[in-house]
Amino acid sequence: MYWDPWCNGRSLVDLGLPSNRSHCLVRDFICNGRWALPSSFPEHICNVISNVPILDNSGIAWDGSNLPNFQIFSSHFYGNLEQVTWFKYIWHKKFALRFSVYAWMAILGKLKTYDVLLRRHIYTPSECSFCRVHQETHSHLLFECDFSFSVLSSLLPSVSAFLLRPNISQVFEFLDNTLQLHTLEKNFCFLVVCCSTYFIWRERNNRRFSGKWESPNTVTANIKHAIRLKVKRWKNSEHLFHKFPGFV
Repeated sequence: MYWDPWCNGRSLVDLGLPSNRSHCLVRDFICNGRWALPSSFPEHICNVISNVPILDNSGIAWDGSNLPNFQIFSSHFYGNLEQVTWFKYIWHKKFALRFSVYAWMAILGKLKTYDVLLRRHIYTPSECSFCRVHQETHSHLLFECDFSFSVLSSLLPSVSAFLLRPNISQVFEFLDNTLQLHTLEKNFCFLVVCCSTYFIWRERNNRRFSGKWESPNTVTANIKHAIRLKVKRWKNSEHLFHKFPGFV
């Protein structure tokens, strides 16, 4: 009664009525098909409620739709959030959670790189753990650095078409706009980028905290192995391995 938005899209609490009867239902204030409102209700609220029609038959409607479904509910529930265009790169139908989480954090700039930690007044070595020349940032790490770009271009040779080194968002957009790829093949490429993000970040941490180093070829081989294990369970895996023979 008090909390549901049944009064022209607003709840009684939104209209300013105290919720001291929060256990009550709407039907408790209907008698013989008419509104029976307590005298304690303010006049303006009584007027709003009285204008809500009482139907003879039960019905369900959602913002004018007589056939509500989960998609309608979801769009309204999350309607106040900013829409993003990159969700299909990270959370596509074939995503792998372990890899997508790191790509998601990279897109949002949430990996704990030098520039992010510096804004929190946490001081760490500033140079990139791979090239030891440039300052470590999200865009440099993924994929402006020679190390990370060599890994990515070994996996997806088409990215070599970039005149300047791309960041992760530009790589995703480039693959999405490649007309020669259909949806399944694009999802495969998105998975490769997410998997590369995970293994490059892990290699960065190993170098920085454990003193362990792997070559670009070894990191690339590890990514290919992880992709094969994931994709071989897909329905059209043979087609994908034929399209991308470097993963066979």
